Amino acid sequence: AGVAGYLANSDVLVWPGYREAFGLAYLEAQGAGLPAIAMRSGGVEAVVKDGQTGVLVEEGDAAQFATAIDELVENADRRKRLGKQARAFALEERGLAPASARLDELLHKVVNP
Repeated sequence: AGVAGYLANSDVLVWPGYREAFGLAYLEAQGAGLPAIAMRSGGVEAVVKDGQTGVLVEEGDAAQFATAIDELVENADRRKRLGKQARAFALEERGLAPASARLDELLHKVVNP
């Protein structure tokens, strides 16, 4: 139900993410196997990998944004490939296990310099 239900019934996340610091919405969508279409802005590039987990367009370029939407809507194979890669990225690179390992590494550097 809720957000998970919407994501499960979707094919792509379309979210401009204008100057977002990180972009948790992208990670939620990617975890559900959805590619994201977003603007290259703020910290979005840390989450959406252009051509790998989604499509990034230049900040403020509405025409390029619309074209990216059209292309993913029309190309199911690319959309599915990006979605599969997005899920792998979300789980393997930004999931709880890798985040915990990174935090543990950082804390050990502080406690045992």
